[in-house]
Amino acid sequence: MHRSSSRTLIRHLPGQSVMRSALAALSLVLLAGCGGSSEVAKQPVTGRVTFDGEAVTEGTVNFFSPETGAGASAPLDSTGSFKMEEGIPAGTYKVSIQPPSQEVAAGAPEPENPKEYPNIPEKYRSDTTSGLTANVTDGENSFDFPLAPDQP
Repeated sequence: MHRSSSRTLIRHLPGQSVMRSALAALSLVLLAGCGGSSEVAKQPVTGRVTFDGEAVTEGTVNFFSPETGAGASAPLDSTGSFKMEEGIPAGTYKVSIQPPSQEVAAGAPEPENPKEYPNIPEKYRSDTTSGLTANVTDGENSFDFPLAPDQP
């Protein structure tokens, strides 16, 4: 019986060895990921949005990089200004301006007359149609986005 016990032990050793090797490899990968910071430096971004020369005081400015998939957004304030609190990595971004969300609570009736935002024409609400871009560089960045009425 001693002999069969040895065989059983030998059969389990290769499996244990594979498991240990896998755990060791996983540990190395995790430790490598915990090494120095690979976070990209973020740059401060501010700006202002106007429509026909007047401040757009409600809504959100969205930056999206098709190259990296990075994006950020910031709310507009009462002067039409925005500030990306966390900053964003340097690069070229497509920009869109979104009106405030008019979400309705589950089970609540739809509002009869939802608020419209004519000072944010439809074309500016998508980064694919807005034509707005921003080239964020190292250091301070400020962008003004003057919106114009849609042409008939």
